Amino acid sequence: LTTPEEQHGCENGNYRYGDRVYHDWKQVGWDVLSTEKTIALSSDICSMKIAEKIGSDGLVDMLKSFGFGSDGTAKNFPQAKMGQLPSSDEDPQRPRVVPYVSYGTGFSISPIEMVQAYGAIANGGNLMVPMAANTPDSEAQVIRRVLSPQTSEKMRHILRQVVEKGTAVPGRSKLYSQAGKTATSHYPRAMPFDPNDGNFAGFIGFAPVKDPRVEIYVGIRDPQSKDGAHGGGHASPVFREIAEEVLKYLNVAPDKK
Repeated sequence: LTTPEEQHGCENGNYRYGDRVYHDWKQVGWDVLSTEKTIALSSDICSMKIAEKIGSDGLVDMLKSFGFGSDGTAKNFPQAKMGQLPSSDEDPQRPRVVPYVSYGTGFSISPIEMVQAYGAIANGGNLMVPMAANTPDSEAQVIRRVLSPQTSEKMRHILRQVVEKGTAVPGRSKLYSQAGKTATSHYPRAMPFDPNDGNFAGFIGFAPVKDPRVEIYVGIRDPQSKDGAHGGGHASPVFREIAEEVLKYLNVAPDKK
C-alpha cells in the first residue's frame, strides 16, 4: 500500500478525521514526511493517513494476523494476558479504528503480543509460537507467514532509522546496529479515586539488524521526569544497555565501527 519513499502531507500538525480534529505530538507538525520518516519521527497525523489507506477492517484483520487479541496465539501461553482489539463495526458518524490503531490508543495489547509481532519482522516474516525461556530451540514452531521476506527487510531498514535518526536516538548503540519503535502514552492508574492518568514510556526492538539475536521490550511506568514519559529518552537507553550486555554474553561481534 505504501513504500518507504512515499510522501504524506502532515497538515502542519492537525488533521480532521470523522467528527474530530487530531493533533500531532509535535505541536507544529511537519509539512510532508515519507513513510520512513513518518515512523522514524512518530508522526501521528501521517500514521493516520497511512492507516486510512488500509481501512478499519483491514487494520483489525492485520492485528489478528499478527496474533493480537482474544483469539490470538498468546491465549495458549501460560499466564499471558490477551489484548482486546477495537471493533471494526464503526458508527460512520464517529469512526475510531483508524485513529485508534495509528495512534496506538483506545484498545489494549500485551507485551507478549508485541514481542511476537516484532519477532516476525526480525526473523524474516514468520509469526512464531511463544515459548518459555527454557524451551529447546528444536521445539520452535511457525504459526504462519505474515510478511514476505522483502517486506520484512524493508521494515527492518525503516525501524533502524528510528534509532539512527528518529525518536530513539538517545538509545543508539556504538557497538551494535538496532531497530525498533518508541512508545509514549498515558494509562489509567490502577488506584481508584486517582483522577490523573499515568505516564508510560516504551521501546521494543531487536539487534543486530541483519541477523537479530535478541529482541527486547522495555516498558516504564511513571519515569522520574518533569515533562512526562518519553519512549526515546527513557526506554530506548534501557534497551541499549540490556542488548549490549546480552550480545556480549552471547559472544556476538559488534557490527558497528
